[in-house]
Amino acid sequence: MKRSIILIISIFILTVEFSAAQIYLGAGPEYIIPQDQLSNVNQESYGVTVQLESRRYCNLWYGLRFDYVFLEKLEDLPDGVNFFEDAFLISPELRWSFLGKDCFTGKLLPYIQGMLTISSIGGTDELNRLGLGMGGGAGVAIGFTLFDLCWMADLNAIYSAPNAFWRAEGRHNLQSINLSINLSVGL
Repeated sequence: MKRSIILIISIFILTVEFSAAQIYLGAGPEYIIPQDQLSNVNQESYGVTVQLESRRYCNLWYGLRFDYVFLEKLEDLPDGVNFFEDAFLISPELRWSFLGKDCFTGKLLPYIQGMLTISSIGGTDELNRLGLGMGGGAGVAIGFTLFDLCWMADLNAIYSAPNAFWRAEGRHNLQSINLSINLSVGL
């Protein structure tokens, strides 16, 4: 399984065409709101996100998103109840901006996004960390120029189920709403 994941990520990275001002590297804070079973053991938490995206096509962006989440257990959780401690997510993603052709001139650009997620979720249950899931959501971005570089700031919300398709036996499908603010720069 680990070899397959590494192979998929390697192929994805190698297929991205690297050219000036089409590859963006971004990062920012993330706020996690647990849903369903996750909300029974973990409270709202924080994390960080890093994105590497190709914006070769004005309205279709694709790349990789990395999330690291510091999961906090509920304060009143009884002793002996398992909870989750952290999560590292790698997600090939697609984002489609559905308005306009002028993507980098200070206009607000709403977009929708979908992603496949390879997850490593650590918990006190000590089960296998690996999972395969998905996520989807929407956001709004604005492009601008600063220091002779192309920048983009975006705010997005994602419904994430990082182990929806495959997970350790006995572990629930963990779900959350992830809110993030990212600042990216064209390389």
